[in-house]
Amino acid sequence: MCVSPLQFTLPPNAPAVCPHTGQSLCDPSPAATAMSKILAFIGAKGGTLKTASVAAVAHVLAKAGLRVVMVDLDPQGDLTTRSNFSRVADPVTADPVLVRFDGEPELPLWLMRGGRAMEAADAETVRRHLARAEQIDPDLVVVDTPPALGPATRTAAAAAVFLIIPSGPGKESLMRAHDVVTIAHEGGRAPIIRILLTKANPQTNLFRWMVENVDELYPNLRSPFVIPHETAAAESAVFDRPVTVSAPRSKSAQAYCDVAADVIGRLGIERRPVPAGVVV
Repeated sequence: MCVSPLQFTLPPNAPAVCPHTGQSLCDPSPAATAMSKILAFIGAKGGTLKTASVAAVAHVLAKAGLRVVMVDLDPQGDLTTRSNFSRVADPVTADPVLVRFDGEPELPLWLMRGGRAMEAADAETVRRHLARAEQIDPDLVVVDTPPALGPATRTAAAAAVFLIIPSGPGKESLMRAHDVVTIAHEGGRAPIIRILLTKANPQTNLFRWMVENVDELYPNLRSPFVIPHETAAAESAVFDRPVTVSAPRSKSAQAYCDVAADVIGRLGIERRPVPAGVVV
């Protein structure tokens, strides 16, 4: 099993190297451009661990020394409450907040909070809202989208250079993944896409069916990492913190570290010096 990046302390000027494989994380993908700052998680249905994945991957990226802004576009505001904040009346005017977790050092991790008003947001409003994140000068903007293909989700997909589609086992998840891949390529766009299998039990026929069908329909889009079906991932929501904080040595946390390393490597992001005392 891979060793989690959360168990490593990087020297201040450490190169962007995956600590458990030793491979360089600085080979940029052809899709990475000057606008390659938005990583969008799109599930198009509930129950896929989409919000849990956003929280965990963003946390790992921040611990790796990146300036990360999370944007909660979901009117339910689950990413907001999971980050220990209350939903706001008007997300498009609310100030970003610094995210802190008890027992964790201060990280360059911000949140643009969500709320019910996002239900009425049109595409232009969402575009302006995403642009507000640039005021923080982030290395990466990580977006949580609603579980539906409305204006917020489509606008995030259009703006993203990297899309992660969390998909639980089952035919419905496969159909929704197909919908997301379709909208991701509208207008001739070519973002990086990863279909991330979640709630995975490799011993079941259902998981094997999912792998076979994803690989047949979308060769090379399935993430090599899977988020296992385990208690630690479910409990993290109760504790209002990502699983990488509540259970950093769990299989789920290990997998999210690998996902974050894949994002850094594919986008060729140059990591900033890690603050002294921060263990990544």
